[in-house]
Amino acid sequence: MYSTDEERGLEALEAVINSDPLKQLRKYSLKGQSEQMEKKMLNDTYVLGKLALQGQTTILYAPPNSGKTLLTLHLLIEAIDSGDIEASNVYYINADDSYKGLITKTKIAEKHGFEMLSPHYNGLNIKDITGLMFDLIEDDKAHGIILIIDTLKKFVDLMDKKSSSDFANLMRGFTSKQGTIIAHAHVNKHKDSHGKNIHSGTSDMKDDSDCVYVITTISDRGNQKVIEFENIKNRGNVVQKASYSYSKANNSYDDVLSSVEEIGDRERDVLEKEARTKKLRDENIDTVNEITSLIKGNEYNQQDLIRKVVEQTGESKKKVRTIILGLTGLHKDQGSLWNHSSGEYNSNIYHLL
Repeated sequence: MYSTDEERGLEALEAVINSDPLKQLRKYSLKGQSEQMEKKMLNDTYVLGKLALQGQTTILYAPPNSGKTLLTLHLLIEAIDSGDIEASNVYYINADDSYKGLITKTKIAEKHGFEMLSPHYNGLNIKDITGLMFDLIEDDKAHGIILIIDTLKKFVDLMDKKSSSDFANLMRGFTSKQGTIIAHAHVNKHKDSHGKNIHSGTSDMKDDSDCVYVITTISDRGNQKVIEFENIKNRGNVVQKASYSYSKANNSYDDVLSSVEEIGDRERDVLEKEARTKKLRDENIDTVNEITSLIKGNEYNQQDLIRKVVEQTGESKKKVRTIILGLTGLHKDQGSLWNHSSGEYNSNIYHLL
């Protein structure tokens, strides 16, 4: 037993030690814990096709009604059915759906064994979810849990830098404890200089995530829609691009879900070319009509054709050349309108397809 004076002395000594910033800093060191941490580390398991890995935050940016929820569900079910992930560890937070849509998605969750949550049901609200994420981090119970956040705008103001940074830090804390987050977000209504979709909001959410994809519709013809996932950030072995098609002709959501198919690189390249030529044609329809009229029944080499089109339309030589070359090809069903054959002195003589 210590005397009162001795107890006071020990308390004073402890206070001195605790006031040493280096002692405090060393207290937080992970040295000696690597083996224990390694035992908890998840294997590199894919959660959504080859797009997202367990233990990471992956954000999918897409326009409204592009099919991001449909594709997420399809790929999630594939991972469950293949045994890559446990259905009971998946919590789909549906915060951006109609009542009918929520019922449909809940039935899908019931069929495949994962959890479906939605704010305002069973007493749940957004603050509860962020609080539960924090508790799972603090109690070290995030390990193996997969959260699907649909969509981020319901949880955080993506236009506010502090709000975005704070929520990104919460997600980072969750994945640091070996949890997984797949989050949906919308793209900006304006496209970049190449005509591609760009993420909305500040860059904090993108910068603080492990993996980011931007979704673009590359074909929407008849009853078939094709979308492409393009990676703009990754920390792991994920694909740079992936494309999927689905049928809009089906009456039920289950039918649409079952119609999803992955598109190979070759087919995707063809569809992308079709989309580019269609865009070029539609945006320059008057010039295209003038070129078509000139080629029909006449023989023009490229130089003479460009000169004549410039005279008739007032467009620049560079623009006319771009249109002519962009719509030159062998296949009309892929968007090409004309091709050329060799003429005198190795010139290219244009003719309509």
